[in-house]
Parts: sequence; C-alpha cells; structure tokens
Amino acid sequence: MNFYIVDRDKKQQQLLKKAIERDFDNSILGITDNPDEAYQDVLRLSVDIIFINYQLKPYDGHQLMRKIQQSHHHPHFILIGKKLSPTIKSQIFKDDADYLLDEPLNMEELNKIMRLTIENIRMSRRLLQILDLVSGAANHHTESFDFKTKREQRAKSILRFLGISGGLGVPDIIRIIKMMIEQECSFDDLDLEKIYHFDSEGKKVLLQRIRRDLKKGLNNLAHICVTFNTDDKILEYANNLYSFESVENEIKFLKGKRKSGGRIEVEQFFNGLVQEVE
Repeated sequence: MNFYIVDRDKKQQQLLKKAIERDFDNSILGITDNPDEAYQDVLRLSVDIIFINYQLKPYDGHQLMRKIQQSHHHPHFILIGKKLSPTIKSQIFKDDADYLLDEPLNMEELNKIMRLTIENIRMSRRLLQILDLVSGAANHHTESFDFKTKREQRAKSILRFLGISGGLGVPDIIRIIKMMIEQECSFDDLDLEKIYHFDSEGKKVLLQRIRRDLKKGLNNLAHICVTFNTDDKILEYANNLYSFESVENEIKFLKGKRKSGGRIEVEQFFNGLVQEVE
C-alpha cells in the first residue's frame, strides 16, 4: 500500500514512518510539511493513504484534503489534530475523511486504523473486480487471443478475487478448469483418476486439497459480503460458485451466529466457474 505523510512535527513524521514500514508491503512515497508540495505530489503519484496533520501552513490540513478532492484524486484520508472543536471534527468527517486521530497519537489506535483502512481498500478493489466480472466483458469477442484462452484468464481472475490464487490446490483447479473448457464438459464428465493416473485414495486427497482452497475463498467472499452489506450482485454471483445458503451460513459463522460455516460443493464450484466465464 502506498502512503504519504504531511506533518510539521518531525518526531511525528518518524513515528508514522515507523508504523507504516512495519509492514513490508507498504511504501512511503513522500514526507513533507508543505501542503503545496503534498498537493503536487498527490497529483503525480499513486497514493493510497495520506496522513495529514490539521496544523499546516499556509492553509490547514482540512483545506488540503478538500483541495486534493477537488482535483479528482481520491486517496484515503487520515487526518491528525490536537484539541479540534466538535464543529471542525464534524466538518472533516462530512467531507469524507476516513479517520481522525487525536494528538498525541496512540500507537495501538494508529495501527488499528491503518489495518482497517488497508483492508477497506483491498475489499473495495475486489468489489470493483467482481462487479466487472458480473457485468461481463461485452467486448471479449474482439480480443486478439483465442476465446478459450480468454475464458481461462477470466477464471484465474475470479480465483484472484476470491483470494485463493496462491493456494496449494489452485494449480489443480486451473488444470481442471482448462480441461472443462477445452472439452466443453461438466465436472462430472471428467475421469480424474484416469487424468491424474492415481487410485480412489489419490482422488480423495486431490479433492481435499481443492476443498481447502474453496473454503478459504468462501470465507473471503463472506467477508466481502459483510463489508458491503451483502450486495445483491455479489450474492447473485456467489450463488453460482457456492449457493446462497453456503454464503449466508458462512456470514453467520463470521458474526458468531453459527458454530460452523458454509458447505463446499466441489462440483457446483467448477460448473459454476465455467458458467461464469462463458
């Protein structure tokens, strides 16, 4: 995640820098005490999250946030302020700041707010990806590469959205999907024992490996549904891969309303995934 810091306090700059860099996936694109310099940097850099101290000159942090927003750049804003009035705080949130931290900074609160903001960005990106998949690639007929290859790429995109593209069972999932697309068949039509050259016990181990990744995908999907209030389009899409009941049960499990989550039906997932990429 790409961060930017705007703060006049050098010690606080270093404190924020240290907190951000604790996660090796984070990068700091800039640190300044000058709001004009920050504004120009945000216009040319890909900033995901920007920390802005309210106490800036020649104009305050709230004004800097509004100036950036008016330029049609929309990083996530975390403002920092000391003894701000309720009216100022209210206006800052009204203008769509993500969070407002009081000075002196509390490290536990800072780390928690950072985690929440990063997770929100990741979920938002997944939502945009799935909405794109749901709407369908209307122009996929004009792609320069083979249509079956395009379907395979869309299948991989769905696996990335589910957060399971790096799972141990994913190479097998992709191999099976390719065979189903190439042969234009359903999951039941595949003779996995013959394809993999193993016995029924080997097939059982294979399906268990795949099922673990599919379970992780269901859990990630449930998290997205909780975050975005079970968006109808996402649930409609999820039903093809898992079923409404499985997704709803996984959501209840996350909320502590069930002792177990949703069930995994391998056949439904594969048949649904092939259907989604047609």
